[in-house]
Amino acid sequence: MRIQLRLLCLTLVATTLLNACKGPTGDPGPQGGTGLTGSVGASGAAGPTGDLGIPNVVYSEWKTVNWLVSDTDFEETGKYGLLPTTTANALFTKEAINTAAIFTYVKYRAIQDSVVVGGLYKYKLVERISNVSNGGVIYHYFKVPGRTDATDLDYGYAYIRVDRSGENFFSPNGYLDSYAFGRLVPELQKKSAEFVRELVKDYPQFRHVIVYQGTKGGRLATIDWSRYDEVKQILQLKD
Repeated sequence: MRIQLRLLCLTLVATTLLNACKGPTGDPGPQGGTGLTGSVGASGAAGPTGDLGIPNVVYSEWKTVNWLVSDTDFEETGKYGLLPTTTANALFTKEAINTAAIFTYVKYRAIQDSVVVGGLYKYKLVERISNVSNGGVIYHYFKVPGRTDATDLDYGYAYIRVDRSGENFFSPNGYLDSYAFGRLVPELQKKSAEFVRELVKDYPQFRHVIVYQGTKGGRLATIDWSRYDEVKQILQLKD
């Protein structure tokens, strides 16, 4: 027991002496060099597909007009009146009229000069699309039945005005002229309603695009609404 007590006392004395001899803390050593770059970790799982950002847009198909043809004023004007047989339009709801932006496009045929033969311009029909949302007028051209040449006098036209629309209501109107470039076209004189209707059976065509309130930010803010190709691409419209 005495031996153990002596050993304990010696240990305490030695510890005290060591602590008493401890010097002050030295300055930090220089920073070590950068270690080697670790290996690249494994790729994370693919995230979910993002929202395409297509706004709340409603659009119609391209639709022709079933025309009511009138020759009441033909003797005086040489024109056949054109009115739609129906003016109903289900897309033009009260909500759409009051809160949405409504864009109307018309597809028609124009004439374009292509070559000069014997000093005369030769023309061809080309398809055009115009924005008539705020009203407007287009001239839809067609080849005069029976004509084989392609001068300006071989084409007739229908004048179409877009200026009447409202709730559940859309009513383009106009006339088909029996004169072309100020000259009488014999093939278009005193024709039946069926004959005239056939000339405007496939054109013009109308399409309505309705963008509801709160969806015109983002990509829509940069759209040039007068350019149908741009509108079609951004809104992903299908023909």
